[in-house]
Amino acid sequence: MTDPILLDRIAREWIELQALKYTTTARFTALPEEGVPGPEGSASKLVWPENNQRLTKLALERLGSHAQLTNGGATADGYCSTRARSRGNTIEAGTSEILRNIIVSACSAAT
Repeated sequence: MTDPILLDRIAREWIELQALKYTTTARFTALPEEGVPGPEGSASKLVWPENNQRLTKLALERLGSHAQLTNGGATADGYCSTRARSRGNTIEAGTSEILRNIIVSACSAAT
C-alpha cells in the first residue's frame, strides 16, 4: 500500500477514532464525579456516525468489485450492511444540526 492519498485517509480516520476514544474515556471517568453528562456526549454522537460512514465507504472502495459479493462472503456482506446501517446512525443519534446546537449552547454557558 503505497498510495499517499489512501494512507492519508487511513491516518486521518485512525487519528479521529483515537480522539473519540480518549474523549469518551475522559467523559466516562468524570461522569461519576459530576453526575451529569456534558457536551462531550453530544460531540461523540456527532463525530462517530460521520466517522463510521467514512470508514465503511473507505472499506468498500478498497474492496472494489469484491464489495458486490453477496453470496455469503462475510467480509463484503459485513461492510455492505455496515455501510447501509451507518447512514441510519446519523439519524438515530440526533441530527447533526441539533447536536451542534447543544454543543454551542453548553460551551456558551460555560464561558
